[in-house]
Amino acid sequence: MVGNKRGLGAEVRRWRWPSYGPELLVLLTALLLRCHHLHSVSLCHFDEGVYVGNALKLAGRSPEGFAFYQPEHAPPLYTLAVAGAFTLAGIPWPNLALYLNAVLGVATVGGVYGMAWKSINRKAALVAALLIAASDFHVAFSRMALTDVLLTFWFSLAIASFLAADRAYQAGKPRAGAVWTLASGLSVGLAWLTKYNGWMALAVMALAWLWNRWRSRRTGEPFETRAGKEHRGCGVTSLFAIALVSTLCYVPWIVYVERHYPGGYRGVMRIHASYLDEWRLWHEHALVYLGSLAAMRHWGWLLLVNLGIAALFLKKGGSTRTLASLGLLVASVLLGCDSVLVALALVTSPLALRSRRLDQHVYAFWLWLFAVLAPCYHPYLRLILPALPAAILLATEPLLGLMSFNEPGRRVQPGDPFLPLRPVPLIVLGCLLAGWYAMAQPFGWLPERGLWLRWIPEQGYQAFARWVSRETPEQAAFLCQGQPPFAVYCPRQAVVLGNESFVAATEGLPDDRPTYWAVDFRGVHVPNSVAQREMRRYGDALEPVQTLRLDMNLVTLLDHLTPWEVARKVHSDSETADYVEAGGARRLPLPAAISVPGWDTIYVYRIDLARLRARRASRQASP
Repeated sequence: MVGNKRGLGAEVRRWRWPSYGPELLVLLTALLLRCHHLHSVSLCHFDEGVYVGNALKLAGRSPEGFAFYQPEHAPPLYTLAVAGAFTLAGIPWPNLALYLNAVLGVATVGGVYGMAWKSINRKAALVAALLIAASDFHVAFSRMALTDVLLTFWFSLAIASFLAADRAYQAGKPRAGAVWTLASGLSVGLAWLTKYNGWMALAVMALAWLWNRWRSRRTGEPFETRAGKEHRGCGVTSLFAIALVSTLCYVPWIVYVERHYPGGYRGVMRIHASYLDEWRLWHEHALVYLGSLAAMRHWGWLLLVNLGIAALFLKKGGSTRTLASLGLLVASVLLGCDSVLVALALVTSPLALRSRRLDQHVYAFWLWLFAVLAPCYHPYLRLILPALPAAILLATEPLLGLMSFNEPGRRVQPGDPFLPLRPVPLIVLGCLLAGWYAMAQPFGWLPERGLWLRWIPEQGYQAFARWVSRETPEQAAFLCQGQPPFAVYCPRQAVVLGNESFVAATEGLPDDRPTYWAVDFRGVHVPNSVAQREMRRYGDALEPVQTLRLDMNLVTLLDHLTPWEVARKVHSDSETADYVEAGGARRLPLPAAISVPGWDTIYVYRIDLARLRARRASRQASP
């Protein structure tokens, strides 16, 4: 009998694993989309170079003159994580930062799965996990060394812990509730240490709690849990504890900045507050966000569209639901799945606020806080990334109801956030608005080849590093004028230059040492460009030796340009170039401005130090 019991137990365990096959498949999809060809992708964003460069400094390997202050860009947690990855791996390879974000992106997929399962059911959890796993918006940032994927992870973990604490208190388990409250406070603190807007997670919880109290007093009805019991969950004490723990996590960073940063913490806040002056352009920034999301169409978009076509053939329900499902599918093809999910979540969020479920209130405020505040700032697309899990969690249940994939026999409860499908005029109006937006957004009904190629920027600063290793002697010195990834990848001694004189940077170098000057669009196209002025003065000491194509991915382009300018730029397949008069009849090539249609370029010049110093001496001697 004992043997039989063991055999039966082994059989149960053996058959339990395949039941989680869909979850494993979703996680594998998320990993493949984020790690595909990642080893050859080049850092190309200014902030990527800052974070990775400062991480290299912490790991003991830093380009000379790398003086980009960390506090100006973000708190230190992401940089510390990248430095830790360098230390654990034992190699200071910049692309390790990309793999770190890819793993964090997959972890966020798991977090969204857990929240959707607790809020709805396993089927909805699988749909929600698939939507964020294949979200090209989330995939694009998971393949970059920016702070926003880590912020989204901590933000999601903070909200999930807050809701878990609420459920624990409802179940009469105060100890478990206290542990989850502490976890939520730590997550908010870590989100705050990742980016300066990490405190918004606490604001979401507080707004949802206040909404509960106001609605309860106004309607005279107690709020309910998912099981229909009276809501007796987190209160003001829990919110105070979360605020206290998160503040204790963040205060050491304030102290550090006050002691080490010129201008102190107020100086840092003054820099970021200067971007808030653009709140008057809120409506224009909102249109920029909508146009930018339409560019997020790549492999994940293809996967979701094909799955949507399959689901349309398998769906149940009447003609109205079929019409609405077909409209959503067509809108996803023309506008991108992320645009449709965000729009659907915004439409259904008022219904979520009318429900009696705390989780729906939290998701609605989570989405609307970013939807209202992000356009007040400069329209960086990454600012709305932390709201993507909220949009997916709000949109999942309406999608299941729309496709009639909800569980058999399940009745719609009062306040459930299902999309109102019966009013045909609402569906017609939505289709008309989607059609207008599809014609107004600049990236076409289907993504063109130029847009598709911008997802894997191979010919950039990493290609520059390969050329340097192959074509220059080991004792060569490089003056890198432009974005920080220049010096992050450069395998030779490199000096990072901002809007500074490359001539002055050559002081102390012997005349016989091979010296090169590498420059990109940012190095020469700034107000009062020192580089262009020095090229006009000392151009006869510069010899162009190499021109390299600089691939800028979509996120970087959308940070510098409007979606309409990006669409014109990626439509052209030619390499851009500009020229500067270097005296006499000589014209030196230099990178064109980033707004010029076509591929950007990197120019490398060899500097004749003896001629440069002679020319400089003659200029100083002349009256």
